[in-house]
Amino acid sequence: MSHVITPVLLITAISLASSCTGKSASVTQRAVAPAPTAGQSTIEQARAPVAGRQEMTESGQDSSITPRPNSARIGQRAPDFELLDVDGRKVRLSQYRGKVVVLEWYNPDCPFVAEAHTRGALTNMARRSMERDVVWLAINSGAPGRQGHGKVRNKRSVSEYELPHTVLLDEGGTVGKAYAAKTTPHMYIIDSDGNLAYRGGLDSSFPNGSSPYKNYTQLALDQVLASERVLISETRPWGCSVKYAN
Repeated sequence: MSHVITPVLLITAISLASSCTGKSASVTQRAVAPAPTAGQSTIEQARAPVAGRQEMTESGQDSSITPRPNSARIGQRAPDFELLDVDGRKVRLSQYRGKVVVLEWYNPDCPFVAEAHTRGALTNMARRSMERDVVWLAINSGAPGRQGHGKVRNKRSVSEYELPHTVLLDEGGTVGKAYAAKTTPHMYIIDSDGNLAYRGGLDSSFPNGSSPYKNYTQLALDQVLASERVLISETRPWGCSVKYAN
């Protein structure tokens, strides 16, 4: 089933951002929906440009993204890590060498995450991907005391969102900062050689609601699985800020 952008999804962008607690939300531009043009369909109205939004380029690079020193970079080896999941099991990235891995930065109480997992692209993307032998790892880099942190809350969210995968806890933020993860969700794809092939937004739902709709993560994943060049390897992430300690 194809995913479409609904008017509700676009109109609620700012209300979702305002619900994110912590230092900031990454969708900060004021969204003002334009008046519908005569003859426009509902979907066309929903996808129409919104004042104040910055359009995504198709060059594969978003100039707004400035990689941190020593952070994961496209085309280079993804930093290895070892984290405990919500059941206390150790998970090491390098144990999946030879497989394609998707990393999803996650916060169960972020409204953008909830939207994506209940009505958006993440409702079944992980399950479909895992059926194609893709490894899917959700990582929560929220610090103790911050929104959505902790083993109990994240373990409960696995059943709440019917996740087919576990959640890894990075309360010190070491892994999140190694990958320069900014938002929840923030998506990364690592190819079977262990190199970073994509990082950025889940799709084009926020902040610009581009037409036609693009699921950037799915497009990149399909290209990686087909051993093709990823045409759009980096896009602007959207969502709540990762709730690091500092």
